[in-house]
Amino acid sequence: MADLTPIEKKQRELRENEKAYILAKEYVNSEIWPQERMQALEKIKDLVIMEGYKSDGEAHYLLGRIRQILEDLDSPLQIITNYERLKKSVEDEVARSKR
Repeated sequence: MADLTPIEKKQRELRENEKAYILAKEYVNSEIWPQERMQALEKIKDLVIMEGYKSDGEAHYLLGRIRQILEDLDSPLQIITNYERLKKSVEDEVARSKR
């Protein structure tokens, strides 16, 4: 099997990630995502109120929990952003190669 060109590698990556992209777009555009987003923000608010800042170690733990909640919330947006960035890159390279 011949080595793939950089554009072919990107096109293959697009095909491999297309299903996750479509699912993420559907999820973000659904009625569920805004509700889950609000629930995540409520969890953060509850953590801050409940835990307070008793010590540096507890504050670091709290920030770690908040970071995880935000990363979970942001996951579909990252999938969408990465896919669209890659797609734009492929489109630009294809257009340049046709010149």
